[in-house]
Amino acid sequence: MSWAERSVERSVRLRAPSLERSRARSAQRARVIVDAARRLFAQKGDAFTTQDLVKEGIALQTFYNYFASKDELVLAVIEDVVSEYCALYAEGARDLPDPIARLRFYIVSSFDLLDEAGVDVATSRFVVSAQWRLQRLFPHETTIAAIKPYADLLVPEIEAGVKAGLL
Repeated sequence: MSWAERSVERSVRLRAPSLERSRARSAQRARVIVDAARRLFAQKGDAFTTQDLVKEGIALQTFYNYFASKDELVLAVIEDVVSEYCALYAEGARDLPDPIARLRFYIVSSFDLLDEAGVDVATSRFVVSAQWRLQRLFPHETTIAAIKPYADLLVPEIEAGVKAGLL
């Protein structure tokens, strides 16, 4: 289950059935919270607070309706960033001739991202450091958020390489 699905389920579960909002509206609100957190991460890294979210226009009660803690929000951001980059990697490797070339592209692109100059560097470095910290606290959730989307990108290429006798 993705962070968006988990946050919507949490929001719906916390409301009385007569007050249940549509899932689409709940997903949109969760998206607004994660987008605000991404902006804060780019500016402050892990030093942002829930009060900073309030300054971004997110009511504290709304935040807690969707996320149990700041760490849960951090996991959602990590999942969001990793999934976004995996989609970009898949698109970038679409025309590469074989699974080994695609696998190499995915791995090299991941490391290149940490060295590139640009706005997303702070977010990328934050994701790496936060992932290590959260791995100790939430091993299952961190695996889903940070590792699974990337593994889902790599494993088919590894399997295709083995099947083709290239690995």
